Amino acid sequence: MILSAWRTLSNFECSILIHTAAFFPKRNQLHAIWLSKQGASLAGWRLVFLLPVADLVDMIDNGVKAAYPKAWDAQLPRPGNLRPMGRTIVIGDIHGCFDELNDLLNLIELKKVDRVVTVGDLIVKGEKNREVLDLFIDDQRFSSVIGNHDRKLRQVWRGEPVRLTKAQKAARAELEVDRERYSAFLQSLPFMIDLGSHLVVHAGVRPGVSLKYQMAADLTELRTMGANPARKRGLPWYQVYRGRKIVLFGHWPADAPRRGPRARGQRPFL
Repeated sequence: MILSAWRTLSNFECSILIHTAAFFPKRNQLHAIWLSKQGASLAGWRLVFLLPVADLVDMIDNGVKAAYPKAWDAQLPRPGNLRPMGRTIVIGDIHGCFDELNDLLNLIELKKVDRVVTVGDLIVKGEKNREVLDLFIDDQRFSSVIGNHDRKLRQVWRGEPVRLTKAQKAARAELEVDRERYSAFLQSLPFMIDLGSHLVVHAGVRPGVSLKYQMAADLTELRTMGANPARKRGLPWYQVYRGRKIVLFGHWPADAPRRGPRARGQRPFL
């Protein structure tokens, strides 16, 4: 559920905008809950209302929590403990460069309420792969999609017959000290992270193909249009893509971030 809260008029009133489509398939039932209180108004499937906080909490507790216990869990702030809205920060391939990552986080003055999302390739090439993975495992502010290097180690640890580069072998050797911990984390990484208006992937998405039918090879290796997604010479996919979501990607280093009409490249640490 996407929820934004703003204090308005006084400390005792707040205006809440709830997009019900994402987590509430039983929209009619939810609308009935809101409309049972005077002052609520319905505009399409968005509900905007101005209520005293006490009435709002009572309505939520007696309505949404009972009807949607799973969606309720940890989603809505309580009076006196309204969570501030933090930033969502998307950064490029880290490649085991833990010190450089910390320099960046200090530069942007990362806050406790902020969220960091990376485009994958957390490991390989740099010298502190363990430190990078430990940060992402231990700090819930950090999340990542899977990159092609992350995926190679994941495949090897699953017993798949793939060949590793020298740098990938070095990263694997470094992570063997706690293979179970790091393998489980790499297995958990998704191919996409949906930020609403933006979509984070490692390499790209194939234009004209629904997101649910995108291939793993394209999401982690795509550069140009054609049968070979990893090919560097050719028409870049991001110049063709016209999807609804703006795609944020990495993988393909360049002196300046790569840009398309509906896609933005992120510069890697290496």
